Amino acid sequence: MTTSSRAAIAVLTATLATPVLAVVPPAPTAAVPPARIAAVPPAPVAAVPPARIAAVPPDLPLARPAKAAADCLGGQGYLKARIRGALTADIDWRQYLACDGESRPDGSGVRLGFAGPPGPHRLRMIFGVRGVHEGAAARELPVNLTVLEEGGRIFATRGEGKCTIDDLRQQRQPGPGQTHTWRITARGFCTDPINDLASAPGSGRIVINRFDFAGVVTFAGGHQPVPRPLNP
Repeated sequence: MTTSSRAAIAVLTATLATPVLAVVPPAPTAAVPPARIAAVPPAPVAAVPPARIAAVPPDLPLARPAKAAADCLGGQGYLKARIRGALTADIDWRQYLACDGESRPDGSGVRLGFAGPPGPHRLRMIFGVRGVHEGAAARELPVNLTVLEEGGRIFATRGEGKCTIDDLRQQRQPGPGQTHTWRITARGFCTDPINDLASAPGSGRIVINRFDFAGVVTFAGGHQPVPRPLNP
């Protein structure tokens, strides 16, 4: 055996004597549970405040008087008023003036409605007067006043603390039997501005310093006139 053969056998023997490394399989990877997704609460919905509902003036039913004649009191009716502010008008209505009036359902007074000459923004004024009794003159009566632009704005005192009638007189109107229809003449004034019901307080106001009118009121039947002298 040659020297080279011996060397080759020695190398082979040494190789076979070397321990074989066992193939170790990779450690199983632990299953990672999916990340728990926190439930996102829905965005809070902002509370919407209820729409501001303007209180309807108690004497508004006469805004469009069904029985109003286009010739108020046969031409003897009238309405005078000076309006300034968000609405400007110098009212002196006689011709084409419509008017109507009635006692309040609760008997606490009367309401009189006036409609000016026809036009695109025809004005109407409604006076709710407390303490008026059939046939009796009176003074210093509280007034709930409403001014309407036809198809537009509504201005109202929304109470009886802003306007006053300082003199009111009545005259029975002719008719069959004992009628309960009276011609009402009055003059008065307002001490505070009157607000537009659709506007924020103070943003739309009118001022009516004085007013004078002659209109008609039909009291509920069956009530006898209550004679009351004027306050001194």
